[in-house]
Amino acid sequence: MARISRDELLERLQQNKKLSSVLLLGDEPYLRDKCRAELIGHLVQEAARTWAVSRFSAGRGETQAALDQAQTLPMLSPKQVVFLEEAEAIEELGEKNRKETVDSILAYLKDPAPFTVLVIEAAKLDMRMQLGKSLAEEATVVEVGTGDDPNARLAAAVEVAKSLARDQGIDLLQRFRDDRIRSARVAVLPG
Repeated sequence: MARISRDELLERLQQNKKLSSVLLLGDEPYLRDKCRAELIGHLVQEAARTWAVSRFSAGRGETQAALDQAQTLPMLSPKQVVFLEEAEAIEELGEKNRKETVDSILAYLKDPAPFTVLVIEAAKLDMRMQLGKSLAEEATVVEVGTGDDPNARLAAAVEVAKSLARDQGIDLLQRFRDDRIRSARVAVLPG
C-alpha cells in the first residue's frame, strides 16, 4: 500500500473508510501520539476505551499477546484498537524467532479480525526485510517521521508547529503580526 500522511489518515477516518491494520512509521513522537488519539477518537466510543484499547510492546516480547487480543471480541464496543509498539525490536530477534513472529503477523494481516484495527508502531524498519515488506504490502503505512532530508525535516517541523498551535487555539499568523506591531512600537519609543 502507498504511504500516507497523518492528514490523509484523518481524512480516511472522517470518511469512515475501512482500516484493518496501520503501520505508524517514523520517529516523531508528537505525530505518533496524534495518530493514536485520532484512531482511538474515531473508532472507539469514549465510555468503552478502557476495554477496547490495548497497548503491547514488541520490545517486551508481547507480539503474540497483541495478535491474540486482536482476535478477541472487544468488550462493550463494536470496534477495538490494538497497538503494538516498538516493532523494530522484531528485526533484532534471532532468525528462527524473527521468522515465526513475522509469519504470525503476516497470517493475521492476511485475515484480520473485522472488529479490530491493529496499529503497529516503529521508529524505523528495514523495508528490505520480511517484516517491512509485509507491512508495506498489507497495512496502511502512515508517515510519522521527519525524514533524513533537511528540507523535509523543516517542512515536517513547520507542520508540527502549526498543529501544536491549532491544538492550543493559537493563530500563528496573528501572533506573528502582533509581535511585529509590538516590536515596531518598542523601536519607536524614545530610549
